[in-house]
Amino acid sequence: MHKLESTYLQHDLALLRMIASTAGLLLTASNKRDAAIELATAMQQPDNLKLNCVGLGEEAQGVLYELLASKGQMTVSSISRKYGTIRPLGPAARQRERPQLEPANPVEKLWYHGLIGRAFDNQSDAQEYYYIPSDLLPLLPFPKSKDLNIIKLQNHAPNENDILLAQHTLVDDACTILAFLRKHKKKSPSYSKSESNVSLEKLHAYLQQPENLNMLLSLLQDMGCISKSGLTLTSKNTRVFLSNNRSEQLRSLANAWHKSTR
Repeated sequence: MHKLESTYLQHDLALLRMIASTAGLLLTASNKRDAAIELATAMQQPDNLKLNCVGLGEEAQGVLYELLASKGQMTVSSISRKYGTIRPLGPAARQRERPQLEPANPVEKLWYHGLIGRAFDNQSDAQEYYYIPSDLLPLLPFPKSKDLNIIKLQNHAPNENDILLAQHTLVDDACTILAFLRKHKKKSPSYSKSESNVSLEKLHAYLQQPENLNMLLSLLQDMGCISKSGLTLTSKNTRVFLSNNRSEQLRSLANAWHKSTR
């Protein structure tokens, strides 16, 4: 089985940086080999992996579940028939198309989150397949059962009258905000309020519902995930939020919204 490091070593430096950015990580390496090793190490950290996976959305999670149920490997043809395939984009095309922000299908989303690779088997009639790197398999925060039903993850949602019930994208955006703030803090540990505002404007392009940014920032502050001033992450509360499943995260946001006096 292929491991994360060998998988990432197949990528160019620009793609590694794109994957890191999508996963909410910051690469400091300036060459491909060191960047691949750095990214593989960071991706195996529980908090990093949880944050990366929660931001996938239901469709991409569904593909990942199917791969997990097939012991982490399925042929490209079988996946492509159901979900689509990864476009062969070079560095210039990736810069133009921005597939990490606008993936054509859930398979591309997994690819640009750095959670799958592709290779050929060793059979005489060699087939190409998608795989989850072997050292990532036991770390994924998902059930491994073949009987997995995605709907079960959603059956503890808030009350039906709550307006956040259908807004599952708010969970994705909340995780994106936390990833952005963590990444920005690493790049610039000390920054002014005006600098923070400029940076948050850049965050809009990564959100599914950018119009709700201010509301989500307020909710995350009320939940204790980020400080009231300076937008600094609170490690303990952020870790608790990310360790919850999607339904619990949605409930936390809904409860914070109900209690908010803003």
